[in-house]
Amino acid sequence: MINEMKEIGKGYKSMKQSEISGWLKGITIAIGIVGVVFFFLLVPILAGEMKREYPQAAFLYLPGMAYSYVIAAGCYAILYQFWTVCREIGRDNSFSKENAAALSHLVWKAYELKQENELTI
Repeated sequence: MINEMKEIGKGYKSMKQSEISGWLKGITIAIGIVGVVFFFLLVPILAGEMKREYPQAAFLYLPGMAYSYVIAAGCYAILYQFWTVCREIGRDNSFSKENAAALSHLVWKAYELKQENELTI
């Protein structure tokens, strides 16, 4: 059985913790860039167009933009928490108290968002 498992695994290269951490950090940066484009470029453009097209609802522009920035702040706070987890993985400290606390925090925030918006996790 063990020899069979070794045969199966021969063709696969295992990743080191630092390599995994690097990939995760790269993905995190990419998500952050997409967030910047969405929250700080696309949303203001679309909100401005909506303001011009529907002048009767123009009073919603500033509250809508403020809401968008609050959502963006929450998203970037979560990305920061994930970045700290990636950093610990890179230090070969994957199963640390810090990671457990960060992941617990992320799960709790997801639960709170679900409760506020009645979404499913």
